[in-house]
Amino acid sequence: MRCILRSTIPTLALAAATGLALPGPSSAVPEGFVVEDAFPSATCDIPVQVVFLPDGRTLVVGLRGIVWVVLADGTQLPTPFLDIRDEVERQGDLGLLSCAIDPDFDTNRWVYLAYTVDPDGDGVDDEEDQFSRVTRYQVSLADSNVADVSTRQVLIGPIWPLGIPSLSTTHTIGSLRFAADKTLLVSAGDGAHFSVIDRGGLDSTGFGPGKTDPAEDMGAFRSRSLKSLCGKILRIDKETGGGLPSNPY
Repeated sequence: MRCILRSTIPTLALAAATGLALPGPSSAVPEGFVVEDAFPSATCDIPVQVVFLPDGRTLVVGLRGIVWVVLADGTQLPTPFLDIRDEVERQGDLGLLSCAIDPDFDTNRWVYLAYTVDPDGDGVDDEEDQFSRVTRYQVSLADSNVADVSTRQVLIGPIWPLGIPSLSTTHTIGSLRFAADKTLLVSAGDGAHFSVIDRGGLDSTGFGPGKTDPAEDMGAFRSRSLKSLCGKILRIDKETGGGLPSNPY
């Protein structure tokens, strides 16, 4: 798995997403850079992110909903750290899109995930409308190379009406990052269509009882509404998933 374009200049470094077709070792690269195989023995279906653990292991996040462990020597373990394919809606740009480890990971072992949800849970990724979710799992005490699924906690989106609307095959949940104060930042797209001007009214199956509130049927304008989680950087309490009193809105 070729994934690192590394600068030989100490102050510069560029890490490309895993699996991208970067130049081979014999190809010309910009002066001051070299190409290395970060994980020579690892394979992952549509990798979207790598997360570095404090002990040198790496979590490789796959878009379809599998997280793998890669050891410090580049060896991928045969058993996934976590497999949530049955829960993840994977089509277009949708899927398991981000992962982060708790700033206090050494003591609490929490790993956070953001993804679009298969709303009917049938394992067939063919829904026209869906929602996004943020969850966290603790690393197992018995085996530090797998997640303890019994610790699963949903921070955002336990059910569709409480999730982040995703009414297209793109413009969905984004990245997870921790702020310096240990609050969790969640980026979310507008959940709108990219192929047309989306002012709403295009997703009849996405709104109503048990789904997204019809008041949010405004397409890309959800980004401008403080009543919608779409098109925002959300700052939440990592323990509860709730907003914080110090949030500006």
